Formats: sequence, structure tokens, C-alpha cells
Amino acid sequence: MKRLNELKSILLSLRGLPGRLEQIQNALGRIELGQKQVQNSANLHDNEFKVSSQWGEDGIIQFLLRKI
Repeated sequence: MKRLNELKSILLSLRGLPGRLEQIQNALGRIELGQKQVQNSANLHDNEFKVSSQWGEDGIIQFLLRKI
């Protein structure tokens, strides 16, 4: 019975993991954005970074928005 309760506790803690991982990913994206802004390169490829994109579009979109 004790092992069953331990297993339940572990499973409950894992349930919140996807939301926590999303928070961490968003925080890393904000850090990456800040680094790219300080870098201030006019080269499009220097501004690439990925948070939710596959090919670095997140950084490129932020770069273009800063230029508008």
C-alpha cells in the first residue's frame, strides 16, 4: 500500500510537468531575445532563435518587429 501511495504521488507530480516545461521554454526565449537585442546585428541569420518554431523563425520575427 505504501508503494502505491508513492506511485500516486509521483504520477501527480508528473501531471504538472508539461506546463512547467512550457514556462521554462518561454523564459529561455525571453533570455534569448534579450541577448539578440544586445547583440544588435543587422544580419538576419544572427537573430535566429527557436522557442516554439522549428527553424529559428521566432528570432527573425522579433528582429523584423524591432525594425518596423
